[in-house]
Amino acid sequence: MTVVDTRLPDRWLTDPRYLSLSDPAWRCFTTSLMWCNTHLTDGHIPAPALRVIGYGKEDDVVGELVSEGLWEPVQGGYRCAGDWEADLGQSTAEYVMGMREKARLRQVRRRASNPVTRDNPRDVGEERTGEERVGQVDLAKRCSKCGMKTSSWDADSVPVYCLRCETDSKPL
Repeated sequence: MTVVDTRLPDRWLTDPRYLSLSDPAWRCFTTSLMWCNTHLTDGHIPAPALRVIGYGKEDDVVGELVSEGLWEPVQGGYRCAGDWEADLGQSTAEYVMGMREKARLRQVRRRASNPVTRDNPRDVGEERTGEERVGQVDLAKRCSKCGMKTSSWDADSVPVYCLRCETDSKPL
């Protein structure tokens, strides 16, 4: 999934509109940008979202953003003033959805070109295919009694037994 990030352009460091904001208003503004990007609203902030943003009861913070020209009152809430993409530097919902669709199609193509099967002879051992693996170093020892591969790493001079043969020869 394409992750949407909220960008704070460096030009805002010297813009008088942002410099004059109180700390709560700045936090409200930047949190609202993140909320809008998360919900792909292109800058529209429904009134109930103000509670989530953290400033539902603080009319002075919302009033400050409106008076500074950063928010505009609209039917049912507010809207970030200016062009969402050009002025505020955020990705539009259309762009994000397009990128997500491209990523989804890319993943579908990748999965289709590289099918995974559960019965791949390269991934199973001698017990299943009856053949030794070719081209791989065989470090496993063989049981001295039945000849089955074991996971023992003992010296060649010591007899090695598989778990079944060892248990048969030394019952509890």
